[in-house]
Amino acid sequence: MTTNSDSTDSDKESLPIANVITQLHRKYPRLNFPQYLPLLERQGIIYAESVTGFDEEYFTSLGIAEGAVKPFLLGVRKAMRREKKWAKVSNKENHSRFESVEI
Repeated sequence: MTTNSDSTDSDKESLPIANVITQLHRKYPRLNFPQYLPLLERQGIIYAESVTGFDEEYFTSLGIAEGAVKPFLLGVRKAMRREKKWAKVSNKENHSRFESVEI
């Protein structure tokens, strides 16, 4: 019998940058984060994890407004922490559910 607790973090889908952009746009609508999505995707930044490999200068050189870069980076980090925390909780719940099943 295979359970969800047998899967590792690497088996889970990564957090799409589009999801983070949507969250940031709700929080900072005047920064218009959706305008940067095509720019990020052209650079192969499709998932939030890709963002962590670059600094503020890189994103300003791509064309993201200086005033938007810091909220963008902070928002990505926060979303990744939240996603990781949710995955841990979800994994614990699935694991305990399957422990009580007898075969």
